[in-house]
Amino acid sequence: MRGVGATRRSVDGEPRAALCGMGVCHECRVKVDGRAHVLGCQTLCRDGLSVETMR
Repeated sequence: MRGVGATRRSVDGEPRAALCGMGVCHECRVKVDGRAHVLGCQTLCRDGLSVETMR
């Protein structure tokens, strides 16, 4: 996700982004093809994949 500094906001409004890169921290949660709270770092890319940040 080039150029995106955060994928979501914490409950306190702080920007959050991927931290561990292996699905443990859950900081990379995004909406994929309309499904919320998907781990972006564990999602295989494909043509036409819709990824939305939840910020």
